[in-house]
Amino acid sequence: MVTAWGLLPAAHAQAPKFLWAAKAGGTYLDWPRGIAVDPQGNSYITGIFRDPARFGNTTLRSQGDYDVFIAKCDSAGRFQWARSVGGSGRDFGFSVAADAEGNCYATGDFDGAATIGARSFNAGDSYLAKYDTAGALQWVQPVRGVRLAVDGSGNCYLAGGFSSTQATFGEITLTNSGARLLFIARYDPTGAIRWAVGAATGSASVWATAVDEGGTTALAGDLEGPTTFGQSTLTNRGPSDIFVARYDAAGALRWVRQVGGAGRDEAPDVALDRQGNTYLTGTVKGPATFGETVLTNQGSIAFVAKYDPAGSLAWVRAVGVGSGTSHPSIGGLAVDPGGASYLTGTLWGTVTFGVNKLTSIGSYDAFILKLDSAGDLLWVRQVGALGGDEGWDIAVDNAGRAHVVGAFGEVVNFDGIQLVEAGVTDVFVAKLDAFVYGPPLSIQRLGTLAVITWPTNAPGVSLQVTPSLTPPVPWQDASTTPAVVGDQNVVVEDAVSPSRFYRLKN
Repeated sequence: MVTAWGLLPAAHAQAPKFLWAAKAGGTYLDWPRGIAVDPQGNSYITGIFRDPARFGNTTLRSQGDYDVFIAKCDSAGRFQWARSVGGSGRDFGFSVAADAEGNCYATGDFDGAATIGARSFNAGDSYLAKYDTAGALQWVQPVRGVRLAVDGSGNCYLAGGFSSTQATFGEITLTNSGARLLFIARYDPTGAIRWAVGAATGSASVWATAVDEGGTTALAGDLEGPTTFGQSTLTNRGPSDIFVARYDAAGALRWVRQVGGAGRDEAPDVALDRQGNTYLTGTVKGPATFGETVLTNQGSIAFVAKYDPAGSLAWVRAVGVGSGTSHPSIGGLAVDPGGASYLTGTLWGTVTFGVNKLTSIGSYDAFILKLDSAGDLLWVRQVGALGGDEGWDIAVDNAGRAHVVGAFGEVVNFDGIQLVEAGVTDVFVAKLDAFVYGPPLSIQRLGTLAVITWPTNAPGVSLQVTPSLTPPVPWQDASTTPAVVGDQNVVVEDAVSPSRFYRLKN
């Protein structure tokens, strides 16, 4: 007999531990805006800083009021490089993305004259820049729109809007016949514009975009007046409602949906999974309507909604609920290959997450949570101390490890890793483990053989064996070296007598 003893499963709301945490910043206010992760587990962040600011061993100095930073951490949390972008004014970094080869793409805009490489920009201009894996600038383009998504091949999809009569994208001109034209534009890996299309016309703004490997895109944003998407015109019910829309690989509308209630509703992020499902997150003032489904919670609600490929609502969850002056806000959303969703944001006062009530230690704290593919809350974590702490964005790697970027004040602790601010507010970037206690251990019998497997994304874990469970249990490391097959460690043993028991041990 051969029996598998995996590491014990977690109780509900037990969260995984932080594997590492790093800080960046200087003596002034430093703020993050976005994070991305590549297939190798490196993370990329962007935001703003004021002179001087340290990123590991690199010190950046701003040319004007606030400049943009773009930085890379390796899979162990060590800063590999940091670059600054800016000019004479207060500049902003908005989005960051990575492709399969570890190239980094970033967007932002300028408040004054600025230069990136050999290209000059004026006040009000926006940019799209590409850096290679070593941080060398490959190209930069003046663009409209700063909401960025990048596919694995390095094609860039930008979304935004303009209220002028026309806007040009290289040799492509889009004409606006309403209050505002929302658009999607695609740039190839060399920075050349491939196409640009109008996505909607009316009183709306885009806050997030996402792309899948097939080049289909999703947009999310707010409605502040009648807005037409294809043949559908949406009208907000309160000061602002939320829209989420899907477009095919040529930028043609597939479907659009509206979310909201009587209050001001916001949607800061959208994500796609490999099965073509769309995930939307935001905050609404309850009660709020999602098609025929109503979230009846009163107060401020942080939600995640899942739509199937045809745009039908699969489920919606009120993941965080506050009342009175207590409320949650959303920073970012990510989805792993299995369809689990990860969320980060900020909580003020006491906010309810499932059966968990979290109360901010300082003025406000960061939170991180995970839902399974059915929308059920698996765990939630709070990050905070006496200062103000915020969760700004989140990404998840292929191993299911969440990478989070945020801001902190004073001192904050990540499972024994203590970060101390250098100035007023600094940036943190941190990575959570994929497992609560440990990875799953599986044994399958094939004739007279036992095939023992566990995930390769579990460093520091070893297979142990014992002939008996009578205390004291004589656990010993297994003598067979595991083979790696795909994403699994594999050990093949004889399944006949005598009996043996196996476990994974940190």
